[in-house]
This record gives sequence, structure tokens and C-alpha cells, in this order.
Amino acid sequence: NLIKLNPATVRIYPTVILKNTRLGDLFETGEYKPYTLEKAIKLCAYIYQGFLDNGIKVIKMGLHASEIVEEQMLGGLYHPAFRELCENEIYKNLISELVRKHEIKNTLIVSVPQRNTSKAIGQKKSNIEYFKKNGIELKVVSDVLQHDKLRILSFS
Repeated sequence: NLIKLNPATVRIYPTVILKNTRLGDLFETGEYKPYTLEKAIKLCAYIYQGFLDNGIKVIKMGLHASEIVEEQMLGGLYHPAFRELCENEIYKNLISELVRKHEIKNTLIVSVPQRNTSKAIGQKKSNIEYFKKNGIELKVVSDVLQHDKLRILSFS
């Protein structure tokens, strides 16, 4: 377990498959099948949260956008906003836990640190849509007092 090593910082890089590599050959023959983006986000969000919970700073997630990667990529997980997608997933998980814990059925209004409002809402309002599909109207409010946690303001 990497957390037990207690590093000061870590980087999380999902696999990107490049041309002219052994992994590229395995991918092209069908011997290697990469995770879907959705599965990689779930896994990396879980890993990321584990590091955060243990005071380990994550300094990089996903590959930096480059022409070489874009030209040489055969498959795998490259997304220019990979970290943001993982942070969206973390907030979705935190809010889901509140929904379960409080048996919320209709609406939920949460307050998040102002700097994290877009993460809680999700890219292209993905978290809002996720909860809507599950019958819950989610409203995210920015906490201008800069509390560090997600807080419930109201629910039904």
C-alpha cells in the first residue's frame, strides 16, 4: 500500500497506450484492454481520496496535454481535465453518502468551499444530473466563509 510509505507528494497517471511500445502491441492484438474512462475515474478518485485522507499531497493527475501524446496515442486514458473529473467523482461520492445517511428522498442543498463549487456541481453539471436521475434535486451553494467541508444546509 503506497499510503503506508507516507510520501510527501504523489502523482497519479492512468495508463496511456502509445504507438511503437510493447503495451501498444498488446493493445492492438486485443491482449490488453484498458479501463473505460468512467472506471478509471472511479478508481483514481478512490486513490486520490485515500491520499488526501492521509495528508499526502497529489501534485499531478493525468498526463499534461502534448502534441506527442495526442499524435502517438492508441488508447487508454488521456483527458485534459482528468483531475477535475476525479474531483467531481469525489464530491459525488461525498454527497451520495449524505443522501444515504440522512435518507434524503427529494431535495438537498449543500454548501461547499467557494473554490470547490464547480467540483461539487460537476463538469457540465454532471453531479446535478446524476442526482436528478436518481430523484433528488441537488443545489450547491458556495460557502463564502471558506469552511473546509461539505455541509448540509437543507434536505427533504
